[in-house]
Amino acid sequence: MLINRRRALVSMASGLAAAAVPALLVPAAFAKGNLAHDPIKLPELKIDTADLKYSQTSYTLETGKFYWWKISCDGVEENIGLAAPKLFASSWVYQITSGDDNQLEVHTQALEHIEFDGEGTMTIQFVPIQPGQFDFYTPGYENKGLKGTVTVN
Repeated sequence: MLINRRRALVSMASGLAAAAVPALLVPAAFAKGNLAHDPIKLPELKIDTADLKYSQTSYTLETGKFYWWKISCDGVEENIGLAAPKLFASSWVYQITSGDDNQLEVHTQALEHIEFDGEGTMTIQFVPIQPGQFDFYTPGYENKGLKGTVTVN
């Protein structure tokens, strides 16, 4: 019985050592400095609900850079929003601001969409951490032209 326990321990230790070797071969990734510093202000996305169009339908970003994405709505339609669930799931969202001089702040770990009940502006501050092509759209209006893409390199 003692021999079987030793064999099991040796087998387990060998398995752990084999699993650790690939981790040693991968270089460590470290962020340098404050990621939420010196934001890049993206061109504003204006949601025109009267003509059902966006002012901008594509953006190209880089991973690890801090962006401010200002989004505004004309207020013609109520309950109009912007969804980008895969983009936000692949980003570190710092905060969402609104109001005069961005005095209203929301700090969150997860974001799927924002919504306007009238005319207004919100700014989403985020750092993309995963490359890919991500859709953004206004739920219920994407087939009417309110959609676009964000490419993250």
